[in-house]
Amino acid sequence: MASYWHLSQKHLNTLETCPPLFQKLYLQQLKSPFNLIQEEKTQWGKQFHLLMQQHNLGLFIDDIQTENDDLKVSVKALVNATENIWKSSDIIARKAEYQVNYTIKNYLFTSVYDLLILSENKAVIFDWKTYLKPQNEQILINNWQTKLYLYILAEKFPYKPSQISFTYWFVKLPNEPQKYTITYNKIKHEKTRKELNYLLKKLEHLTTEYIENKVNFSHHNNCETCPHRYHFPNLLTESKLHQNLPTSLDDI
Repeated sequence: MASYWHLSQKHLNTLETCPPLFQKLYLQQLKSPFNLIQEEKTQWGKQFHLLMQQHNLGLFIDDIQTENDDLKVSVKALVNATENIWKSSDIIARKAEYQVNYTIKNYLFTSVYDLLILSENKAVIFDWKTYLKPQNEQILINNWQTKLYLYILAEKFPYKPSQISFTYWFVKLPNEPQKYTITYNKIKHEKTRKELNYLLKKLEHLTTEYIENKVNFSHHNNCETCPHRYHFPNLLTESKLHQNLPTSLDDI
């Protein structure tokens, strides 16, 4: 029986951004200290997605059973903003929290679509985000959630890449829900295929070196701009370290 490494878009984003952090999180299983604020945000997001799933499955949510007024208002705002997205007569299926598996060699990927609306000649991915829409939309375009979810859908479903799109919805009080749509095509699909294969080959090489030769995952050449660099105080070279050390009592 084949053994698979289960990867997600989070794995790919981390590996692409900061290989040493990937090693810490997924090979060494080293977790960050418990963060109560972050945990509360995570639980809030899970509740939000659960309620949207219930709504998109046709379940009654008008009486939301929660003491969190912000959650009630946010869900109802998104429900109202998206009420017309499936009223087209050519829709053949809608799937909420829909899971699709895809394998490449010994790697298993799972994409979970918050909402997937399928028509005869069109497929639209919807994803709910409980934060403000980024000012730099390129961040969304380059994110591996966008690339992987579009890629897997084109690989697994009978749609051409040009028939698929990805719409993010952003909900953050007191703002009204905002959306951003990313279109797809064959050129983007082949570009993602190459990037994905490159990352998987890199992962295979780094993992082999780590397990067999005890070589840590290497940093990028531009690691000083990495958003995770504070995890690695040893990023500084010896010369840069000396530059930052105080040389007198006044400096201290």
